[in-house]
Amino acid sequence: MSYVQVRFEAVNHSKSQFQIKHDLRVEKPDYLRDDNYHNQFENFYINNNTNILGELTQQQKEQILQQYKDDRKVLEQKQKEINSKKFREKDSTLLTGIITLSNSVNDMLKNGEITKNTLDTYFENSLLKIQKELQNITEEEIELYYGVVHYDEKTPHLHFSFKNKFGNNKSVFGAIKKKEVLSKFQDLVGDEFKQIGFNRGIKKEFTNNKHLSVLKMHQEEIKGLKTEVKTLQQQKKEINEQINELIKEKDFERGKLEELKKERTFLTKEIKKTKTTIKQLKNSIDRKIEKSIDKHTTMGFLTNKDGFKKDITSTLLQHIKNVEIKDIVEIEKEKEEIEKEKKEITKELKQKDKQIEQLQQIEQLQQQNINQLQSENEQLKKENNTLRTEVKDVTKENIEQFNKIQVLKSELKDLKEENKTLKPSQSLLVRETKKREKEREISKLKDEKIEQLQQQKKELENTVSEVKKEMKNYKEFIKSRKSDYEKFLEKRNTINKNMRI
Repeated sequence: MSYVQVRFEAVNHSKSQFQIKHDLRVEKPDYLRDDNYHNQFENFYINNNTNILGELTQQQKEQILQQYKDDRKVLEQKQKEINSKKFREKDSTLLTGIITLSNSVNDMLKNGEITKNTLDTYFENSLLKIQKELQNITEEEIELYYGVVHYDEKTPHLHFSFKNKFGNNKSVFGAIKKKEVLSKFQDLVGDEFKQIGFNRGIKKEFTNNKHLSVLKMHQEEIKGLKTEVKTLQQQKKEINEQINELIKEKDFERGKLEELKKERTFLTKEIKKTKTTIKQLKNSIDRKIEKSIDKHTTMGFLTNKDGFKKDITSTLLQHIKNVEIKDIVEIEKEKEEIEKEKKEITKELKQKDKQIEQLQQIEQLQQQNINQLQSENEQLKKENNTLRTEVKDVTKENIEQFNKIQVLKSELKDLKEENKTLKPSQSLLVRETKKREKEREISKLKDEKIEQLQQQKKELENTVSEVKKEMKNYKEFIKSRKSDYEKFLEKRNTINKNMRI
Protein backbone atom coordinates (compact mmCIF):
# COMPACT_ATOMS: atom_id res chain seq x y z
CA MET A 1 0.00 0.00 0.00
CA SER A 2 1.24 3.53 -0.83
CA TYR A 3 1.34 6.32 1.77
CA VAL A 4 1.91 10.08 1.91
CA GLN A 5 3.07 11.96 5.02
CA VAL A 6 3.79 15.55 6.06
CA ARG A 7 6.05 16.64 8.94
CA PHE A 8 6.85 20.05 10.45
CA GLU A 9 9.88 21.27 12.37
CA ALA A 10 11.06 24.53 13.98
CA VAL A 11 14.87 24.68 14.12
CA ASN A 12 17.37 27.12 15.61
CA HIS A 13 19.19 29.81 13.64
CA SER A 14 22.26 27.72 12.63
CA LYS A 15 20.18 24.73 11.60
CA SER A 16 17.82 27.00 9.67
CA GLN A 17 20.68 28.24 7.50
CA PHE A 18 21.91 24.68 7.00
CA GLN A 19 18.37 23.53 6.08
CA ILE A 20 17.98 26.26 3.45
CA LYS A 21 21.37 25.42 1.91
CA HIS A 22 20.48 21.72 1.88
CA ASP A 23 17.02 22.21 0.36
CA LEU A 24 18.14 24.66 -2.34
CA ARG A 25 21.31 22.66 -3.07
CA VAL A 26 23.56 25.65 -2.38
CA GLU A 27 26.12 23.01 -1.49
CA LYS A 28 25.33 19.60 -2.94
CA PRO A 29 25.70 16.69 -0.44
CA ASP A 30 27.71 13.63 -1.46
CA TYR A 31 24.83 11.17 -1.02
CA LEU A 32 22.83 12.34 -4.07
CA ARG A 33 21.66 9.48 -6.31
CA ASP A 34 21.84 8.81 -10.06
CA ASP A 35 20.92 5.10 -10.19
CA ASN A 36 17.11 5.41 -10.13
CA TYR A 37 14.82 6.26 -13.05
CA HIS A 38 13.55 9.51 -11.45
CA ASN A 39 17.10 10.78 -10.79
CA GLN A 40 17.18 12.01 -14.41
CA PHE A 41 14.58 14.71 -13.59
CA GLU A 42 15.43 18.26 -12.53
CA ASN A 43 14.34 19.43 -9.07
CA PHE A 44 11.09 21.40 -9.06
CA TYR A 45 11.11 24.85 -7.34
CA ILE A 46 8.21 27.00 -6.11
CA ASN A 47 8.67 30.60 -4.90
CA ASN A 48 6.60 32.56 -2.38
CA ASN A 49 3.96 33.28 -5.02
CA THR A 50 3.76 29.56 -5.89
CA ASN A 51 5.17 30.31 -9.33
CA ILE A 52 7.44 27.67 -10.81
CA LEU A 53 10.99 28.95 -11.10
CA GLY A 54 12.64 25.96 -12.78
CA GLU A 55 16.28 25.46 -11.86
CA LEU A 56 17.46 28.33 -9.62
CA THR A 57 20.71 30.12 -10.23
CA GLN A 58 23.28 30.34 -7.46
CA GLN A 59 22.46 34.04 -7.08
CA GLN A 60 18.73 33.33 -6.62
CA LYS A 61 19.53 30.72 -3.95
CA GLU A 62 21.74 33.21 -2.11
CA GLN A 63 18.95 35.81 -2.30
CA ILE A 64 16.50 33.45 -0.56
CA LEU A 65 19.05 32.77 2.19
CA GLN A 66 19.70 36.51 2.59
CA GLN A 67 15.96 37.21 2.74
CA TYR A 68 15.70 34.81 5.69
CA LYS A 69 18.58 36.58 7.48
CA ASP A 70 17.08 40.04 6.82
CA ASP A 71 13.67 38.92 8.08
CA ARG A 72 15.26 37.55 11.25
CA LYS A 73 16.86 40.94 11.93
CA VAL A 74 13.50 42.69 11.51
CA LEU A 75 11.81 40.19 13.82
CA GLU A 76 14.61 40.59 16.38
CA GLN A 77 14.13 44.38 16.37
CA LYS A 78 10.41 43.82 16.86
CA GLN A 79 11.19 41.55 19.81
CA LYS A 80 13.33 44.28 21.43
CA GLU A 81 10.44 46.71 21.16
CA ILE A 82 8.12 44.18 22.83
CA ASN A 83 10.23 43.09 25.82
CA SER A 84 13.73 44.60 25.32
CA LYS A 85 15.22 41.14 24.72
CA LYS A 86 17.37 39.90 21.88
CA PHE A 87 16.76 36.68 20.02
CA ARG A 88 18.69 33.72 21.37
CA GLU A 89 20.28 31.15 19.10
CA LYS A 90 17.53 28.64 19.83
CA ASP A 91 14.75 31.10 18.97
CA SER A 92 13.42 29.82 15.66
CA THR A 93 12.22 32.13 12.90
CA LEU A 94 11.95 29.39 10.24
CA LEU A 95 9.23 26.74 10.02
CA THR A 96 10.37 23.86 7.81
CA GLY A 97 8.47 20.83 6.59
CA ILE A 98 8.62 17.83 4.29
CA ILE A 99 6.08 15.76 2.32
CA THR A 100 7.28 12.17 1.75
CA LEU A 101 5.86 9.32 -0.34
CA SER A 102 6.24 5.55 -0.21
CA ASN A 103 8.93 3.95 -2.39
CA SER A 104 6.17 2.76 -4.72
CA VAL A 105 6.23 6.22 -6.36
CA ASN A 106 9.55 5.21 -7.97
CA ASP A 107 7.92 2.33 -9.87
CA MET A 108 4.90 4.48 -10.76
CA LEU A 109 7.17 7.04 -12.45
CA LYS A 110 9.27 4.35 -14.14
CA ASN A 111 6.23 2.44 -15.45
CA GLY A 112 4.52 5.61 -16.71
CA GLU A 113 1.56 5.35 -14.29
CA ILE A 114 2.19 9.01 -13.38
CA THR A 115 4.37 11.70 -14.97
CA LYS A 116 6.76 14.14 -13.34
CA ASN A 117 4.46 17.08 -14.22
CA THR A 118 1.50 15.32 -12.56
CA LEU A 119 3.49 14.63 -9.40
CA ASP A 120 4.77 18.24 -9.30
CA THR A 121 1.18 19.48 -9.55
CA TYR A 122 0.03 17.39 -6.55
CA PHE A 123 3.01 18.56 -4.49
CA GLU A 124 2.26 22.19 -5.39
CA ASN A 125 -1.47 21.86 -4.60
CA SER A 126 -0.65 20.27 -1.24
CA LEU A 127 1.70 23.14 -0.39
CA LEU A 128 -1.02 25.69 -1.23
CA LYS A 129 -3.46 23.89 1.08
CA ILE A 130 -0.86 23.83 3.89
CA GLN A 131 -0.25 27.58 3.51
CA LYS A 132 -3.99 28.30 3.55
CA GLU A 133 -4.50 26.19 6.70
CA LEU A 134 -1.62 27.98 8.44
CA GLN A 135 -3.26 31.30 7.63
CA ASN A 136 -6.62 30.07 8.96
CA ILE A 137 -5.00 29.03 12.26
CA THR A 138 -2.93 32.22 12.77
CA GLU A 139 -5.45 34.56 11.09
CA GLU A 140 -2.50 36.17 9.28
CA GLU A 141 -0.67 35.88 5.98
CA ILE A 142 2.18 33.39 6.48
CA GLU A 143 5.03 33.98 4.04
CA LEU A 144 6.40 31.01 2.09
CA TYR A 145 10.13 31.26 1.42
CA TYR A 146 10.25 28.34 -1.02
CA GLY A 147 9.15 24.82 -1.88
CA VAL A 148 11.34 22.31 -3.74
CA VAL A 149 10.73 18.75 -4.94
CA HIS A 150 13.94 16.70 -4.78
CA TYR A 151 14.33 14.11 -7.52
CA ASP A 152 18.04 13.50 -6.83
CA GLU A 153 17.60 11.21 -3.79
CA LYS A 154 16.14 7.73 -3.21
CA THR A 155 12.48 8.83 -3.43
CA PRO A 156 10.91 12.11 -4.65
CA HIS A 157 9.84 14.39 -1.74
CA LEU A 158 8.96 18.05 -1.14
CA HIS A 159 10.82 20.38 1.26
CA PHE A 160 9.21 23.71 2.20
CA SER A 161 9.91 26.63 4.55
CA PHE A 162 7.65 29.37 6.00
CA LYS A 163 8.31 32.35 8.26
CA ASN A 164 7.83 31.04 11.81
CA LYS A 165 6.46 34.25 13.44
CA PHE A 166 3.07 35.98 13.50
CA GLY A 167 1.36 38.61 15.62
CA ASN A 168 3.61 39.75 18.49
CA ASN A 169 6.37 37.37 17.39
CA LYS A 170 4.38 34.30 18.32
CA SER A 171 5.65 30.96 17.00
CA VAL A 172 3.68 29.43 14.12
CA PHE A 173 4.98 26.01 15.09
CA GLY A 174 3.79 26.64 18.66
CA ALA A 175 0.28 27.25 17.25
CA ILE A 176 0.18 23.97 15.27
CA LYS A 177 2.29 21.51 17.27
CA LYS A 178 -0.66 19.83 19.00
CA LYS A 179 -1.36 16.38 17.58
CA GLU A 180 -4.97 17.12 16.67
CA VAL A 181 -3.88 20.19 14.67
CA LEU A 182 -1.03 18.38 12.93
CA SER A 183 -3.48 15.61 12.08
CA LYS A 184 -5.48 18.12 10.00
CA PHE A 185 -2.44 18.72 7.80
CA GLN A 186 -2.04 14.97 7.32
CA ASP A 187 -5.68 14.85 6.20
CA LEU A 188 -5.19 17.74 3.76
CA VAL A 189 -2.21 16.12 2.07
CA GLY A 190 -3.84 12.67 2.15
CA ASP A 191 -6.99 13.99 0.43
CA GLU A 192 -4.86 15.55 -2.32
CA PHE A 193 -2.68 12.52 -3.07
CA LYS A 194 -5.40 9.87 -2.79
CA GLN A 195 -6.39 10.88 -6.34
CA ILE A 196 -3.25 9.09 -7.58
CA GLY A 197 -3.44 6.13 -5.19
CA PHE A 198 -1.66 7.34 -2.02
CA ASN A 199 -3.29 6.96 1.40
CA ARG A 200 -2.93 9.24 4.40
CA GLY A 201 0.14 8.29 6.46
CA ILE A 202 -0.12 6.53 9.80
CA LYS A 203 -0.07 8.94 12.74
CA LYS A 204 3.39 9.53 14.22
CA GLU A 205 4.99 11.71 16.83
CA PHE A 206 6.39 15.01 15.58
CA THR A 207 9.77 16.08 16.92
CA ASN A 208 12.14 19.05 16.82
CA ASN A 209 15.16 16.74 16.72
CA LYS A 210 16.00 16.30 13.05
CA HIS A 211 19.15 14.26 13.61
CA LEU A 212 17.42 11.53 15.59
CA SER A 213 14.44 11.33 13.24
CA VAL A 214 16.68 10.97 10.18
CA LEU A 215 18.77 8.32 11.91
CA LYS A 216 15.62 6.37 12.79
CA MET A 217 14.47 6.65 9.20
CA HIS A 218 17.79 5.23 8.00
CA GLN A 219 17.62 2.44 10.56
CA GLU A 220 14.20 1.46 9.22
CA GLU A 221 15.60 1.49 5.66
CA ILE A 222 18.52 -0.71 6.71
CA LYS A 223 16.15 -3.10 8.51
CA GLY A 224 14.03 -3.35 5.36
CA LEU A 225 17.12 -3.96 3.21
CA LYS A 226 18.31 -6.72 5.53
CA THR A 227 14.91 -8.41 5.34
CA GLU A 228 14.94 -8.15 1.55
CA VAL A 229 18.48 -9.58 1.38
CA LYS A 230 17.40 -12.47 3.64
CA THR A 231 14.43 -13.19 1.36
CA LEU A 232 16.63 -13.11 -1.75
CA GLN A 233 19.15 -15.44 -0.11
CA GLN A 234 16.37 -17.91 0.72
CA GLN A 235 15.16 -17.76 -2.90
CA LYS A 236 18.75 -18.24 -4.05
CA LYS A 237 19.09 -21.30 -1.78
CA GLU A 238 15.89 -22.82 -3.21
CA ILE A 239 17.10 -22.17 -6.78
CA ASN A 240 20.44 -23.84 -5.99
CA GLU A 241 18.58 -26.86 -4.61
CA GLN A 242 16.53 -27.07 -7.82
CA ILE A 243 19.71 -26.78 -9.91
CA ASN A 244 21.35 -29.57 -7.88
CA GLU A 245 18.30 -31.81 -8.35
CA LEU A 246 18.33 -31.15 -12.11
CA ILE A 247 22.05 -31.84 -12.28
CA LYS A 248 21.52 -35.17 -10.48
CA GLU A 249 18.73 -36.08 -12.92
CA LYS A 250 20.93 -34.99 -15.81
CA ASP A 251 23.84 -37.11 -14.53
CA PHE A 252 21.51 -40.10 -14.19
CA GLU A 253 20.21 -39.67 -17.75
CA ARG A 254 23.79 -39.17 -18.99
CA GLY A 255 24.74 -42.44 -17.29
CA LYS A 256 21.91 -44.23 -19.08
CA LEU A 257 23.10 -42.71 -22.36
CA GLU A 258 26.63 -43.94 -21.75
CA GLU A 259 25.30 -47.47 -21.08
CA LEU A 260 23.34 -47.35 -24.34
CA LYS A 261 26.43 -46.16 -26.20
CA LYS A 262 28.43 -49.07 -24.76
CA GLU A 263 25.66 -51.51 -25.71
CA ARG A 264 25.54 -50.09 -29.24
CA THR A 265 29.32 -50.40 -29.53
CA PHE A 266 29.11 -54.02 -28.32
CA LEU A 267 26.38 -54.85 -30.84
CA THR A 268 28.33 -53.19 -33.66
CA LYS A 269 31.34 -55.32 -32.78
CA GLU A 270 29.10 -58.43 -32.64
CA ILE A 271 27.72 -57.68 -36.12
CA LYS A 272 31.22 -57.19 -37.45
CA LYS A 273 32.36 -60.41 -35.75
CA THR A 274 29.34 -62.33 -37.11
CA LYS A 275 30.03 -61.10 -40.64
CA THR A 276 33.67 -62.17 -40.31
CA THR A 277 32.60 -65.62 -39.05
CA ILE A 278 30.13 -66.03 -41.94
CA LYS A 279 32.81 -65.06 -44.42
CA GLN A 280 35.18 -67.61 -42.90
CA LEU A 281 32.42 -70.26 -43.02
CA LYS A 282 31.80 -69.47 -46.68
CA ASN A 283 35.47 -69.91 -47.51
CA SER A 284 35.71 -73.13 -45.48
CA ILE A 285 32.59 -74.59 -47.11
CA ASP A 286 33.84 -73.62 -50.57
CA ARG A 287 37.11 -75.44 -49.94
CA LYS A 288 35.39 -78.58 -48.55
CA ILE A 289 32.86 -78.70 -51.42
CA GLU A 290 35.63 -78.30 -53.97
CA LYS A 291 37.63 -81.06 -52.35
CA SER A 292 34.62 -83.44 -52.14
CA ILE A 293 33.62 -82.81 -55.75
CA ASP A 294 37.17 -83.44 -56.95
CA LYS A 295 37.20 -86.71 -55.02
CA HIS A 296 33.85 -87.93 -56.37
CA THR A 297 34.71 -86.88 -59.92
CA THR A 298 37.95 -88.81 -59.77
CA MET A 299 36.06 -91.88 -58.58
CA GLY A 300 33.56 -91.49 -61.43
CA PHE A 301 30.49 -90.69 -59.38
CA LEU A 302 30.00 -87.18 -60.82
CA THR A 303 29.89 -86.44 -64.54
CA ASN A 304 28.75 -82.76 -64.32
CA LYS A 305 31.17 -81.26 -61.80
CA ASP A 306 30.37 -77.62 -62.45
CA GLY A 307 26.56 -78.06 -62.27
CA PHE A 308 26.70 -80.04 -59.05
CA LYS A 309 29.01 -77.53 -57.47
CA LYS A 310 26.73 -74.69 -58.53
CA ASP A 311 23.61 -76.37 -57.11
CA ILE A 312 25.05 -77.33 -53.74
CA THR A 313 26.83 -74.03 -53.36
CA SER A 314 23.65 -72.13 -54.16
CA THR A 315 21.68 -74.16 -51.61
CA LEU A 316 24.26 -73.67 -48.86
CA LEU A 317 24.71 -69.98 -49.59
CA GLN A 318 20.99 -69.42 -49.50
CA HIS A 319 20.80 -71.15 -46.10
CA ILE A 320 23.74 -69.14 -44.75
CA LYS A 321 22.29 -65.96 -46.18
CA ASN A 322 18.96 -66.60 -44.47
CA VAL A 323 20.73 -67.18 -41.14
CA GLU A 324 22.90 -64.08 -41.69
CA ILE A 325 19.94 -61.87 -42.64
CA LYS A 326 17.92 -63.08 -39.64
CA ASP A 327 20.76 -62.34 -37.20
CA ILE A 328 21.57 -59.01 -38.76
CA VAL A 329 17.90 -57.93 -38.84
CA GLU A 330 17.51 -58.76 -35.15
CA ILE A 331 20.70 -56.92 -34.29
CA GLU A 332 19.73 -53.90 -36.41
CA LYS A 333 16.30 -53.84 -34.83
CA GLU A 334 17.86 -53.81 -31.37
CA LYS A 335 20.25 -51.13 -32.60
CA GLU A 336 17.31 -48.97 -33.80
CA GLU A 337 15.63 -49.32 -30.43
CA ILE A 338 18.85 -48.19 -28.76
CA GLU A 339 19.07 -45.20 -31.11
CA LYS A 340 15.46 -44.30 -30.38
CA GLU A 341 16.04 -44.47 -26.63
CA LYS A 342 19.23 -42.44 -27.10
CA LYS A 343 17.29 -39.69 -28.91
CA GLU A 344 14.71 -39.58 -26.11
CA ILE A 345 17.42 -39.31 -23.45
CA THR A 346 19.23 -36.65 -25.49
CA LYS A 347 15.97 -34.70 -25.74
CA GLU A 348 15.48 -34.97 -21.96
CA LEU A 349 19.06 -33.79 -21.40
CA LYS A 350 18.43 -30.75 -23.58
CA GLN A 351 15.30 -29.95 -21.56
CA LYS A 352 17.27 -30.31 -18.32
CA ASP A 353 19.99 -28.02 -19.73
CA LYS A 354 17.34 -25.46 -20.63
CA GLN A 355 15.83 -25.62 -17.12
CA ILE A 356 19.28 -25.24 -15.55
CA GLU A 357 20.00 -22.27 -17.81
CA GLN A 358 16.69 -20.62 -16.78
CA LEU A 359 17.42 -21.18 -13.10
CA GLN A 360 20.93 -19.78 -13.53
CA GLN A 361 19.45 -16.68 -15.18
CA ILE A 362 17.09 -16.28 -12.19
CA GLU A 363 20.08 -16.72 -9.89
CA GLN A 364 21.95 -13.99 -11.76
CA LEU A 365 18.98 -11.63 -11.37
CA GLN A 366 18.88 -12.42 -7.65
CA GLN A 367 22.60 -11.66 -7.40
CA GLN A 368 22.04 -8.35 -9.21
CA ASN A 369 19.34 -7.49 -6.63
CA ILE A 370 21.75 -8.34 -3.81
CA ASN A 371 24.42 -6.13 -5.40
CA GLN A 372 21.91 -3.29 -5.70
CA LEU A 373 20.94 -3.65 -2.03
CA GLN A 374 24.61 -3.58 -1.07
CA SER A 375 24.99 -0.40 -3.12
CA GLU A 376 22.04 1.15 -1.25
CA ASN A 377 23.73 0.19 2.01
CA GLU A 378 26.81 2.13 0.88
CA GLN A 379 24.62 5.15 0.14
CA LEU A 380 23.08 4.93 3.62
CA LYS A 381 26.56 4.78 5.14
CA LYS A 382 27.45 8.00 3.32
CA GLU A 383 24.28 9.68 4.62
CA ASN A 384 25.10 8.57 8.16
CA ASN A 385 28.58 10.07 7.77
CA THR A 386 26.95 13.33 6.77
CA LEU A 387 24.71 13.20 9.84
CA ARG A 388 27.70 12.64 12.07
CA THR A 389 29.27 15.75 10.56
CA GLU A 390 26.10 17.68 11.45
CA VAL A 391 26.32 16.35 15.00
CA LYS A 392 29.89 17.64 15.23
CA ASP A 393 28.71 21.06 14.01
CA VAL A 394 26.05 21.16 16.72
CA THR A 395 28.67 20.21 19.31
CA LYS A 396 30.89 23.04 18.11
CA GLU A 397 27.93 25.42 18.37
CA ASN A 398 27.32 24.33 21.98
CA ILE A 399 30.97 24.94 22.85
CA GLU A 400 30.66 28.46 21.46
CA GLN A 401 27.61 29.04 23.65
CA PHE A 402 29.51 27.78 26.68
CA ASN A 403 32.39 30.16 25.89
CA LYS A 404 29.91 33.05 25.74
CA ILE A 405 28.70 32.12 29.21
CA GLN A 406 32.30 32.19 30.45
CA VAL A 407 32.72 35.68 28.95
CA LEU A 408 29.58 36.83 30.75
CA LYS A 409 30.94 35.43 34.01
CA SER A 410 34.16 37.35 33.46
CA GLU A 411 32.20 40.55 32.81
CA LEU A 412 30.21 39.96 35.96
CA LYS A 413 33.39 39.54 37.94
CA ASP A 414 34.71 42.84 36.57
CA LEU A 415 31.49 44.54 37.58
CA LYS A 416 31.87 43.25 41.10
CA GLU A 417 35.42 44.63 41.30
CA GLU A 418 34.25 47.96 39.97
CA ASN A 419 31.46 48.18 42.54
CA LYS A 420 33.96 47.67 45.37
CA THR A 421 35.73 50.91 44.43
CA LEU A 422 32.58 53.03 44.28
CA LYS A 423 31.40 55.17 47.26
CA PRO A 424 28.10 54.39 48.97
CA SER A 425 25.44 56.54 47.45
CA GLN A 426 22.01 56.41 46.01
CA SER A 427 23.47 55.98 42.55
CA LEU A 428 25.47 53.05 43.90
CA LEU A 429 22.25 51.50 45.22
CA VAL A 430 20.64 51.89 41.81
CA ARG A 431 23.62 50.31 40.10
CA GLU A 432 23.72 47.56 42.68
CA THR A 433 20.06 46.82 42.04
CA LYS A 434 20.64 46.68 38.28
CA LYS A 435 23.68 44.51 38.83
CA ARG A 436 21.68 42.05 40.89
CA GLU A 437 18.97 41.94 38.25
CA LYS A 438 21.60 41.26 35.65
CA GLU A 439 23.16 38.60 37.87
CA ARG A 440 19.81 36.87 38.23
CA GLU A 441 19.26 37.06 34.49
CA ILE A 442 22.75 35.71 33.80
CA SER A 443 22.30 33.01 36.43
CA LYS A 444 18.99 32.03 34.90
CA LEU A 445 20.51 32.09 31.43
CA LYS A 446 23.47 30.08 32.70
CA ASP A 447 21.21 27.47 34.30
CA GLU A 448 19.14 27.22 31.12
CA LYS A 449 22.25 26.97 28.99
CA ILE A 450 23.85 24.37 31.25
CA GLU A 451 20.65 22.32 31.26
CA GLN A 452 20.34 22.71 27.49
CA LEU A 453 24.00 21.75 26.97
CA GLN A 454 23.66 18.74 29.22
CA GLN A 455 20.55 17.62 27.36
CA GLN A 456 22.21 18.18 23.99
CA LYS A 457 25.33 16.37 25.19
CA LYS A 458 23.22 13.41 26.27
CA GLU A 459 21.37 13.37 22.94
CA LEU A 460 24.65 13.62 21.03
CA GLU A 461 26.15 10.78 23.03
CA ASN A 462 23.09 8.64 22.30
CA THR A 463 23.27 9.57 18.62
CA VAL A 464 27.00 8.75 18.40
CA SER A 465 26.39 5.47 20.24
CA GLU A 466 23.62 4.55 17.79
CA VAL A 467 25.81 5.47 14.83
CA LYS A 468 28.72 3.35 16.16
CA LYS A 469 26.37 0.46 16.80
CA GLU A 470 24.92 0.77 13.31
CA MET A 471 28.41 0.93 11.76
CA LYS A 472 29.34 -2.23 13.63
CA ASN A 473 26.19 -3.87 12.26
CA TYR A 474 27.17 -2.63 8.79
CA LYS A 475 30.57 -4.32 9.05
CA GLU A 476 29.05 -7.58 10.28
CA PHE A 477 26.42 -7.42 7.56
CA ILE A 478 29.00 -6.80 4.78
CA LYS A 479 31.23 -9.53 6.23
CA SER A 480 28.36 -12.05 6.21
CA ARG A 481 27.40 -11.01 2.67
CA LYS A 482 30.99 -11.51 1.53
CA SER A 483 31.08 -14.98 3.10
CA ASP A 484 27.75 -15.90 1.42
CA TYR A 485 29.05 -14.60 -1.89
CA GLU A 486 32.24 -16.68 -1.62
CA LYS A 487 30.14 -19.77 -0.86
CA PHE A 488 27.97 -18.98 -3.85
CA LEU A 489 31.04 -18.68 -6.11
CA GLU A 490 32.32 -22.01 -4.84
CA LYS A 491 28.95 -23.68 -5.52
CA ARG A 492 28.75 -22.13 -8.97
CA ASN A 493 32.26 -23.32 -9.85
CA THR A 494 31.32 -26.83 -8.71
CA ILE A 495 28.17 -26.74 -10.86
CA ASN A 496 30.12 -25.49 -13.88
CA LYS A 497 32.71 -28.20 -13.35
CA ASN A 498 30.02 -30.91 -13.16
CA MET A 499 28.33 -29.55 -16.27
CA ARG A 500 31.61 -29.62 -18.19
CA ILE A 501 32.12 -33.20 -17.10
